[in-house]
Amino acid sequence: MESRELIANFQHSRWYSKLLYYDNAAPLKTDMDNAVIDCAIIINQDFAQKLKTGQGTSVYMLLDGRQINSSAIINGYAKEIVNTYVQQVTGSSLPIELAVRHWFNANLNYTWTILAAVFTMLSTLSCLLLTSMSIAREKELGTFEQLIVSPLTAVEILIGKTIPPFAIGLVMSVILIGLMSLIFAMPFRGSLLLMLLVVAVALLAVSGVGLFISSLCRTQQQALLGVFAYQMPAILMSGFISPVEDMPQWLQTINCLNLMRPYVVLCKGLFFKDMSAGAVLTNLVPMLLIAGCTLTIATLSFKRKLE
Repeated sequence: MESRELIANFQHSRWYSKLLYYDNAAPLKTDMDNAVIDCAIIINQDFAQKLKTGQGTSVYMLLDGRQINSSAIINGYAKEIVNTYVQQVTGSSLPIELAVRHWFNANLNYTWTILAAVFTMLSTLSCLLLTSMSIAREKELGTFEQLIVSPLTAVEILIGKTIPPFAIGLVMSVILIGLMSLIFAMPFRGSLLLMLLVVAVALLAVSGVGLFISSLCRTQQQALLGVFAYQMPAILMSGFISPVEDMPQWLQTINCLNLMRPYVVLCKGLFFKDMSAGAVLTNLVPMLLIAGCTLTIATLSFKRKLE
């Protein structure tokens, strides 16, 4: 009865929108791994007995350490709910310890969380900058007409403009992973091959964005401004600053088109935990669709410029 009353306090709180009930730890671990839930409350079977006899007892709470700010806020709300419940039931400050454990980042090392998000930006920024300036540079130097009269097709020209930035971005990503592991002692628990696959898909997607920006611009300065006009909103809505779930529903819908959103999820999952290949492929599908759309739009736009 006492444990149900405590759960009801969480359920009727304005801070927790939805509660799920688990009979064992296996589905709870799966949902925590996939970021379906932000926290889990575990109440021992002897909770009511110890509460009635005046003994100290514990309530265990598991938090997702990948979101440090959200974990700290949820922890504060949970402590307030537990303390309020104790005052209502006993009228005194009976010692109920709220034992908290953070998964994936036990020490709440904010450096690791920030580095995982910064990795997504740095690994794609060089490729985006180089591809966006490639065609704009040809126009600015007056050599774009030579590309038009060359025997190369539009697809071949775009492939030639994409391969060098793609290779640079891939090499830079490997170097960044090594530096973060050696200098900051950041764990990398996932598969390096899966990480390289994720980075490759992300680079293809941003290459399409960069080539599209470059086809619209006449100078490199315009291309640079176009990159920042795209990159900053993409980063802000990726979940790097605040969780995507806290955004308005209409903004979450628009955010489905944001490449950085699944990219941040995959990078954090591969860095902080050994994300399975199935989970990686599930989050990789939106990135593949975005990559296909951006490359197609860039190709059509470039063909139109050549005609």
